[in-house]
Amino acid sequence: MDEKKTVNYKDYEAELNRIKALVDVTNDINVENLYRDGRSRDFIELGVRWSGIGTMSAEDTRAFMEKLEKAAKACDNFKYQGYTIVY
Repeated sequence: MDEKKTVNYKDYEAELNRIKALVDVTNDINVENLYRDGRSRDFIELGVRWSGIGTMSAEDTRAFMEKLEKAAKACDNFKYQGYTIVY
């Protein structure tokens, strides 16, 4: 049987904050744990939250998409992805 990988909350939070600083999160784009509210799963799965900011110019849209892609890649590469947090 596979043993669950675990991480203590302090290390998880430090790594999450490091990733958020790299991504340069804003009010429009943020990196969050999808299941932090205890919904149905007990492991870390980072995702990207973005706000509906309405119609934008093509140039602004491309810049926004680049930020979303950077955030998505940071989530994919989060070293504690799939781990269970130990409080």
